[in-house]
Amino acid sequence: MTHCSTIAEVIEITGSLVRNAFGAVIIDGFDRSGKTTVTREIGQYLGLCTISVDDFFDGKGRSYKDSIDFVALKDKVHVALKESPNVVIEGLCMRDIAGKLDIAISSSVYMMACSKTTGLWLHERLIAEAPSASLVEDAILECRPLGGMYLNYLYRDLIEYHLREKPEITSSAMLQITV
Repeated sequence: MTHCSTIAEVIEITGSLVRNAFGAVIIDGFDRSGKTTVTREIGQYLGLCTISVDDFFDGKGRSYKDSIDFVALKDKVHVALKESPNVVIEGLCMRDIAGKLDIAISSSVYMMACSKTTGLWLHERLIAEAPSASLVEDAILECRPLGGMYLNYLYRDLIEYHLREKPEITSSAMLQITV
């Protein structure tokens, strides 16, 4: 993984990785980590279609991934891939989303929001204190905090995904922002 300090560096790395590739550039990370901004910049600079998974989220399921209209999302992605060899897609749990869409990942960027005061990853404690998805489920049902946060089912999906996929380690590039 390449650690980037600017959006320009992310664009440069992403551009070199997708030059001879076909598939999705996925922008991953927790909520409010800057995914939409970076997606827009990459898409604009590289001339690629951009898609936000949140546009296909209806909130009707019991989890984040159960609340996505995958039929409409898949249609949108496949139309975009007919026009260009790559598309930029941003959202939560993006490796899982790409798997459900049955599309190749040509590049991946992980967005990490860090505290201005401490410089630490805002969700590091949450991941560290949640060694399993079942403990997250228990914290939600019992309305007790985990990692200093009261959780909902969105966080259950996010934590389970991070414990399994470790996108903060395995992505092509990572951009840290301070909030």
